[in-house]
Amino acid sequence: MEIECENPYRIWAYGKAAWSVDELKDGFKKIYNDLGSKGLKTVLGVGETLSLRIEKEIKALQQEAIEMPHSPERGS
Repeated sequence: MEIECENPYRIWAYGKAAWSVDELKDGFKKIYNDLGSKGLKTVLGVGETLSLRIEKEIKALQQEAIEMPHSPERGS
């Protein structure tokens, strides 16, 4: 973000949210699975915009996992 000359306040906000995520006991995935994007907003530093961005990334990763072919087991 800093390389792209983003707003310094946005950079700080994302950093603050990242610190909060780092402190989470269960992680974003569990919060999202249990409560959806509303649950993400309960994390300190995560507001509406960031929760929607995180939700978009989670859904993309889930879709990627579904589409990724499983590798054959070794030794078979």
